[in-house]
Amino acid sequence: MKRKTLVTRMIGALIAAVALVIVGAFVLFPLAAQGKLPGQAHPTAIPVTPFANVNLTVPAGTAIAAADPASTIAATASSGTTTYAINADQSQAKVTVNEKLAFLPSNSDAVLTTNAMQGQIVLGADGMPSDGSKIQVDLRTLKSDQTMRDNYIRQTTLQSDTYPLATFVITSADGLNGPLQNGQQAAFKLLGTMTIHGVTKPVTFDATATMNGGTLTGTATTAFIFEDFGMTPSNKANIVTVNDLIHLQMTIAATKSA
Repeated sequence: MKRKTLVTRMIGALIAAVALVIVGAFVLFPLAAQGKLPGQAHPTAIPVTPFANVNLTVPAGTAIAAADPASTIAATASSGTTTYAINADQSQAKVTVNEKLAFLPSNSDAVLTTNAMQGQIVLGADGMPSDGSKIQVDLRTLKSDQTMRDNYIRQTTLQSDTYPLATFVITSADGLNGPLQNGQQAAFKLLGTMTIHGVTKPVTFDATATMNGGTLTGTATTAFIFEDFGMTPSNKANIVTVNDLIHLQMTIAATKSA
């Protein structure tokens, strides 16, 4: 009888231990990952002023596009062109990647956004993008719903303290037939070169644009993989794994310059 009671207690203890492990995996670990356990310092965002101190020293032998201060980004417009300056308050860059957390049953999208955008779109008399059309995003300001994720991406993935800007230089618009008509939306391919993480590549966006008086609005979307720009997707001991595909969407509002 005593032996049976001892076995029963051992089984009960084993069940309790398993229960604690399950609680640790599904409750304590997520809290720890977010810095929310008692006595654990809560992660804080790394502060940055958009486009400040962007001319930083980069490692020897690294090619990186020179950053243009906001006050000097505008290029001299050719005769017959019209310049539309980007309004950051009404513009947004959004980065979406699919990730898998070990303690969750399914994948989810991590979405990071920022309004720290500057630049201009220069249109010729034929309505096509002209020299000087450039959009820049301060990658240090990207934010998601998790500060710990934001800090990791800034420091490890994008290394945006070294490579603070993403720069898209527009070269042409495929499928845009003539000047935009007021109030009508046009769909086309926006072609150009993108510089991220010190690497420059040709990139094509699927774009729409609408002209409303002196305001040009539009959305442009594209996708590429981390390795295209010399980056590596996160895989932290299989606790967090990230899909290699990056989706980028830019929503632009630009006002006609006087």
